[in-house]
Amino acid sequence: MKTKIILFFSLFIFSIYGNAQFSSLPYDSEEFSKFKASKTFAVLTGDHNFDTQLIAAMSESWKVTPFETIKGSDFEKILEDKDVSASYLFMSSKGGLILINGGGKTLGQCHVLTASDASQRTNEPNPTDCAYRLRNMIESMLRCMDLIQQNNLKGRPWNIDKYLRNIYNSNAGKMPSRTLLFCEDSLGDLLTKTDIAGTYPYKYEMCSKEKIAQVIAEKSTEYYYFQPIINQFKNLSVVDPSNGEIIYYYAVLDFELPASQALKVKKGNIEDMAKQIKAKKK
Repeated sequence: MKTKIILFFSLFIFSIYGNAQFSSLPYDSEEFSKFKASKTFAVLTGDHNFDTQLIAAMSESWKVTPFETIKGSDFEKILEDKDVSASYLFMSSKGGLILINGGGKTLGQCHVLTASDASQRTNEPNPTDCAYRLRNMIESMLRCMDLIQQNNLKGRPWNIDKYLRNIYNSNAGKMPSRTLLFCEDSLGDLLTKTDIAGTYPYKYEMCSKEKIAQVIAEKSTEYYYFQPIINQFKNLSVVDPSNGEIIYYYAVLDFELPASQALKVKKGNIEDMAKQIKAKKK
């Protein structure tokens, strides 16, 4: 019997639609069947803080399959083994987490199950800078797969992504019940505090990255946090730090603007979010 292994990896050459929490496969696909019958290997990076956070997050949140950790140096050996279906979590220039089924001769031939990106162009420029969010990232990836299964989502990848966005945004009405945290160094230089004050009519607080890390560690139910993911694309989400649930998600690319502006958070993005909250508020 062949050994089936699935691992997390963060891969600098990989980007599908630039989405922060997505899955491109129906849950009844052959690839998900392989995943559910396999062991998951979380690949360590060699960075002490990141690896510590990863192990803790996996130990607490990963219940869907058995899992182990593995050194990144073993990656090529497993990838080249034709009797092993393998994939990895390893850090590179863009960070983030991707869950794949292995078995391909190259990484490009491996099937992606779900992913959660780092924000390379804002306050997570180094691959391991998203370590403080790892538990929420893993939780959101698991929830993404659960939503696909529960709602029996099928179709082409972009259609599944569209369905997921609608599901995420159906919860936007929850936002006024808590204080929304805006991390100042994640917003860029186009959005000002005055812009937020004039467009977001609910409770909010400007804060540091350390405050976001704190509410995640505490599993706070008093806050949500605004999480821009900006690399090749711009993705904006609002996350529940207590369980990683995405309650607002919007992928945007402002083609009418120069790249220097298109890949930044702007006032209109906050206006759109406030409109979505109002539409979904009960």
